[in-house]
Amino acid sequence: MSGLPEEKKLRSMGVAWFVSYAYYNHVDKSHDNWQRTNTVAMRKSFYASTTEYHVEWLREVLDMRPAGLSRNTIGLGTAEIKDMARRTLAKMG
Repeated sequence: MSGLPEEKKLRSMGVAWFVSYAYYNHVDKSHDNWQRTNTVAMRKSFYASTTEYHVEWLREVLDMRPAGLSRNTIGLGTAEIKDMARRTLAKMG
């Protein structure tokens, strides 16, 4: 990521949160890890304003190192995040 304004929004949302919310929207409405934060409204706003980047970001997640994905506060492990990204991409076409 090169530090473009859109990528700053991804960092503000958090990669794990972004994948969790995308997974909820496209794959499984019962998934709720994305709700485990006090800043849901701000993150949802960033998510909604960056839809044209979602596929690209999900692809980037698949190539991320585990250390970059393990730092999250919503209770998701690295393998789970990557699996959710993969499944979400498959649903998005």
